[in-house]
Amino acid sequence: MVKHKDYKKSDLIRILSSNISKERNKAVKLLKKFEPLPRKHLDNKFDPKNIVVHKNNVLKAFMCWRCDKVKQTNVKVHWDTSEGMKIICTSCHSNLISLKEMEKMRKENSTNNEFLKNLSNM
Repeated sequence: MVKHKDYKKSDLIRILSSNISKERNKAVKLLKKFEPLPRKHLDNKFDPKNIVVHKNNVLKAFMCWRCDKVKQTNVKVHWDTSEGMKIICTSCHSNLISLKEMEKMRKENSTNNEFLKNLSNM
């Protein structure tokens, strides 16, 4: 049972997989007090093909690998990266998809601008 605030973050993350809901809830509450350290160095290598969304019937608690925040939800997103399988939250998944779409739009826009410049130079 989580009673002390002297727990390390790694200890609390381990408690998240506990079968006792009271322990999980306390661990979630204490993990929210930690400052998140987001990991966004793999964002440019994101590919929607490497994503699998898992929906559960029960509420699950986990740490999102990308935003480093504790989440309690029935949906987990498994991202297969060059560093291995990572579990991220649905909001990070949505952010990654929108970043990919913006990148695609910028690329299309730059080619359109080049085309227009070439037309105006003729």
